[in-house]
Amino acid sequence: MLSVVERGKKALRELEERREKARRLFDIDQFIADADKTREVEVPELNIIVRYKPLTNEDLFKVMKIEDDTERGIELLYLMLSKADPKITREKLKKLNPLITAQILNAITSKEPLFLARAR
Repeated sequence: MLSVVERGKKALRELEERREKARRLFDIDQFIADADKTREVEVPELNIIVRYKPLTNEDLFKVMKIEDDTERGIELLYLMLSKADPKITREKLKKLNPLITAQILNAITSKEPLFLARAR
């Protein structure tokens, strides 16, 4: 019979072996393909499902140049939504009620947080 310490060491070894098997090398092509998949999020306040695609680094570089927070939010939403639905335009998004824009953006960012810290 194994002591508590021996059982703990055995469990730790088994855990490390499982983790080692699960690790894989970084394959950028796999991540790029994954980033191009359309995703969905529920916006409960509006009783709708929104389809979008996540932002790329290139998208973020463009968006971070926008000084105005409201314009930046609309551009973020435009980039994510228009990739999944070509009918969505900047002009149409600008006509939306700001509350609707915020609810959709909040639903998406609660699922996929955006790290957009700005140095001021």
